[in-house]
Amino acid sequence: SPGYLRFPVLLSGDAAELIGNPRAVRVGIAAGYPRPLPEVEAETGLRVEIQPEIPGARILAERLVTLPTHALVEPRDMAEAVLLLSAFEADRA
Repeated sequence: SPGYLRFPVLLSGDAAELIGNPRAVRVGIAAGYPRPLPEVEAETGLRVEIQPEIPGARILAERLVTLPTHALVEPRDMAEAVLLLSAFEADRA
């Protein structure tokens, strides 16, 4: 059966603050996308046939984080990730 390498979570705000938290790094919370494709094209010079601004791309780049799903994730790490995500969302409510 297929397995997921990372579990995606779309946050209600900019994930940069959460991703920079050492506790989040320790439990494996990571950015989903570093930046929207049009910005990658501009940086690398690669030609990609895309719209100049893809609706939603910037939102995903800013707000999407992923969580590890591998067998070595401990229950305490999952609990810590839930606490961090909950606190992040509560601060934005």
